[in-house]
Amino acid sequence: MKINDKLIRPVVFFLFLILLFFLKRPCLNLPAFNDEWNYITSILAVYDNHLNPFVTYWAYHPPVFFVFVALLFKLFGCSLAVGRLAIMFFSLSTLYFTFLLGEKLYNKKTGFFAGLLLFFSPFFFAQCGLLYCDMLVTALSTAAIYYFVSGKRRGYLIAATLLVLTKEPAILTVIAIGIYQVILNLPEFTGKSRREEVSSKTKKLILETLFILSPLLFFLVWMILNKLLLGWFFFPLFTSLLERFSLFPDLMKWILRWTFREDFRIFFTGAVILAAFLSLFKKDIRKGFLKNELLLFAILSLISILFFAGIQGKHYGFSMRYLLFLQPLLFLAGTAAVIQLIKNKIAHTLVFLFSIFIFINCWHSRGLPQKDDLNLDYLNIVKIHKEAAGFLAKKFSSRLIVAALPVNNNLTLPVRGYVNRPLANVVDVPPETASQGTIIVVSKYYRIWTDQAEEVIKFQQKTNAALVKKFSRGDEEISIYALP
Repeated sequence: MKINDKLIRPVVFFLFLILLFFLKRPCLNLPAFNDEWNYITSILAVYDNHLNPFVTYWAYHPPVFFVFVALLFKLFGCSLAVGRLAIMFFSLSTLYFTFLLGEKLYNKKTGFFAGLLLFFSPFFFAQCGLLYCDMLVTALSTAAIYYFVSGKRRGYLIAATLLVLTKEPAILTVIAIGIYQVILNLPEFTGKSRREEVSSKTKKLILETLFILSPLLFFLVWMILNKLLLGWFFFPLFTSLLERFSLFPDLMKWILRWTFREDFRIFFTGAVILAAFLSLFKKDIRKGFLKNELLLFAILSLISILFFAGIQGKHYGFSMRYLLFLQPLLFLAGTAAVIQLIKNKIAHTLVFLFSIFIFINCWHSRGLPQKDDLNLDYLNIVKIHKEAAGFLAKKFSSRLIVAALPVNNNLTLPVRGYVNRPLANVVDVPPETASQGTIIVVSKYYRIWTDQAEEVIKFQQKTNAALVKKFSRGDEEISIYALP
């Protein structure tokens, strides 16, 4: 092996590390956004329970993420910066395992450009700075697939076990690998094989498949402990073990759109489809692009989309970050396809660099985010709410402030990063009678979140409260009114 080949892995690792540190470091101390509030509450619940994860909290999930971050809180203090450093580590792991998987299936160049494109894609780049468990799911899913295709059983068992104990839908990766294992080995049973040979191969396949699925036993144990200690298997509490599958076609269209099409990902999706089609006629493309593992990627994508457009849609408000773990596979397959379709090294390198340029231009492209943080536009909301909270704390800290969820909690919970000290008189339900000096806060983004938000708006209109100050950034507006 050449000395350069020995150095390429650490060089790629540190390149990804440098990119993450310099481009995402400003996100460490930003206030919390969206569902980060639920995660902070959940982590603190485990923290206060002496790292015992079997404690009731909203949006209860398997324990790995919460115990890990709570442990970091114990060691380094409770802060968003500490939690987001953990997310940066998970992001780095995702990029590196994407490189390793690309190197294993194709070559180092494919793995490197797949990781680089993944990092700069708006969806992934936005998630690198948010305190959700989905980046850990993505890292462990990519790691489990890498260890599986590499034949590293111990690595697979560790990664897959941690994966299924991070979030419930993560079991889909393990199930997909099990299905792939069965499908890939079924042809061995055809032909004129002797009964003894077929029986031996069948036993071997069963044992291998059971090993692949063995992490699900840990998931089952976690469910049983939930039932014994807390009285239910899953959150929400009304979720049963077996649910009737019900597909939501509109949700499926939305998932397909945001997984494979938006922010110019259609280019890589199209490259995969075109390379697969041309491989039927061109031997060089078939040899260079088609790998058995592409079937695994297809199986995982299919069952994941069906799950989230079906059973998931019955109980949760869907967020695209739930399918973040499919993005490394998309960019890996897409990168390999482009290299096969554009053989010239300089040409396909320029294509990748131009794609990165386009991705960067899409970081702020969607306007006001709807139910999600698919690009950096969410920063507008975070920054303007921080500014408005500072104004309220300085001017009206002793006044009664009427603000709907989550603005009310932003003003009363300093851990969210919007105020240094909690404001004392904040309510989310308008008072029955208006009193002089009452402050009313209305957010354009959060006005549709809850019924209380609409009640706050009606209260402002009814009382004819005067506009004191309006904050505006991007498509978000926060209006502060005062009763005369």
